[in-house]
Amino acid sequence: MAEDLSKYANESLYKRPQRLPLNEVNLHGGKGIFTKTLFTEEKGEDNRYKTVDLGEEVKVVWLKIRRKLVQWDKELGLIRSTNEHNAPTDVVTMFGQGGPKVGIASEIREEFDDLRTVQVVYALLVGEGKSELVRLNVKGSSLGSNNKAEDTTSFYDYLKKFTKDEHFYEYVTDISTVKEKSNLGEYHAMNFSRGAKLTDQQMEKVATEMKKVHQAAVEEDEYYSKGASTTVTAKPTQLTGTQPGGERVIEYPEEEISPEDIPF
Repeated sequence: MAEDLSKYANESLYKRPQRLPLNEVNLHGGKGIFTKTLFTEEKGEDNRYKTVDLGEEVKVVWLKIRRKLVQWDKELGLIRSTNEHNAPTDVVTMFGQGGPKVGIASEIREEFDDLRTVQVVYALLVGEGKSELVRLNVKGSSLGSNNKAEDTTSFYDYLKKFTKDEHFYEYVTDISTVKEKSNLGEYHAMNFSRGAKLTDQQMEKVATEMKKVHQAAVEEDEYYSKGASTTVTAKPTQLTGTQPGGERVIEYPEEEISPEDIPF
């Protein structure tokens, strides 16, 4: 049949876009090592995804920064979370206890004050002459805290080091671990530093992967915006600079850090 009937079916209201099938990189705050969870593979006999150790340092090329709000309990696991989004002023859907609930991300966080920010960095994990597109989750003290030593750099402070004519996707980002201490004890956080600048050939790979990530994010945002109430409208976001394609760069807030975000 030549005629496209999809516009009559309301399918788009029910079809959730498929997330990019990517492995995820996290820092184990207790052990001080990076791990990669293999979500692209089948679960094992224990019904868990396999996790491999990456050591105390990783090299990545950042492509796109997103965020989500998450409440996690050491005993109960995931309590509630939102979909990925770009800014605290975006309309999001919160799932889990008290949900589903649609609203402005910052307002939902005020209502459910145990929610914490996780910055989701889509990045190329670099190593042994090859690269892999992954999600890098940055949270807790790695975002920023008062416990930072002067010679370490948090996530938000690292972003501030790029001038308006520089872009994080043009460089390798070296991420190491650093030991910190709070009233709850010692833990490890991420320390960010700028590595080598990419070649023109490497930038071609970056551009291809960046466009793929961006398109997936656009489709996910469109899906959740269709499900949002017409009475909920995203608020203006403070923006500085641009990314490829004219996308504005968010001025990230210095949010308070909860020790609950540290994954022991």
